[in-house]
Amino acid sequence: ELGVDDLHIYNTFVIPGDIYHHFLTTIIPYEAFFKRFVIEKPLLHENSDFSSLARMLTREYAIKPNQTYLLVGHGSSPHTNKLYAFLEAAFMKQQTTNVHLVLMHGHPSIDDLMPTLHTKQKIILLPLMMSAGHHVAHDVKQFKKSSIETKLLEHGFEVEVIDKGLAEYRTIRDY
Repeated sequence: ELGVDDLHIYNTFVIPGDIYHHFLTTIIPYEAFFKRFVIEKPLLHENSDFSSLARMLTREYAIKPNQTYLLVGHGSSPHTNKLYAFLEAAFMKQQTTNVHLVLMHGHPSIDDLMPTLHTKQKIILLPLMMSAGHHVAHDVKQFKKSSIETKLLEHGFEVEVIDKGLAEYRTIRDY
């Protein structure tokens, strides 16, 4: 009705999980109303995306060998959560062995990872989300007893939370 005939949708999905597929089934029926209709893929969609993101994050975070970095993802269904392992493998492939994935929903959870962490190393929590909004404030940071930061602090870890979403990094936006 407004005369728009070219629609390009940039989404904020990191992986093609359940919510992404629900989004597609909701939006695709509107394709017929436009001459040109483009939906960008999630950040981690192609096999090469995992190694590209690992390289970008290694540069952006200036990964230091004497610290442990936990990328905190949202999580989805067990089938979709397996995709996160490809990102951790991409870090390993570039000999970055101190970056691990932890999910707010599903596995690996912080409880799964806790026994493998060393209390002598500082833990850096990094949101693996396009924005550092509600989930970072409520599920990652020390806002409530069940947050990832709270659990780590209770086990004697020194913790730093990077309060910055992936879309805040120019290299990732450009990608």
